[in-house]
Amino acid sequence: MVGLLEIIMNPTQNPMIVQMWLWGLDAIRGDLTARGFLKKPRPDNSESSIYSLEQLHLHGHGIWLETTTEILVYRRPSKNWYVLPKDTKVCFEQFSQTSLAWCNYAHPKPIPHRQALALIQPFILEYEAWLLARHGNLRQQQLASIGTKAVKRARKAWRDFVRQPVFK
Repeated sequence: MVGLLEIIMNPTQNPMIVQMWLWGLDAIRGDLTARGFLKKPRPDNSESSIYSLEQLHLHGHGIWLETTTEILVYRRPSKNWYVLPKDTKVCFEQFSQTSLAWCNYAHPKPIPHRQALALIQPFILEYEAWLLARHGNLRQQQLASIGTKAVKRARKAWRDFVRQPVFK
């Protein structure tokens, strides 16, 4: 069983706070679609969109990655990671709720941040390398200029995350 301290991550150490903010800027600028992400409206007809590239899916309230054995889910409101059975359909209309009730059809299993970050890191690193080739030092400009207080506090964690493997 996963201990509570392994699931709760200090916000200043959570690189996903910054990554989610950056992906939002990339969506506005058109970089996600330029990279090959397909932009689709949410099935519940809300005004937000889902960006999908192969097994990776991005939304303002979280991301999910379909692996060969399960679905890895990051919930932005709670800033936690979960795994779902492979055959689970992600439920968009409940995805933004802050309680675990967002997933009535399955039993999400919390997983430690380090384990989840190790699974998602190759996808983020590939995307960030593509963006660097496309825009040069854009990320450094973005990180130096704007963002919420939470983004500013987590900048170092994000920089460390994109520079080195989670597990050494």
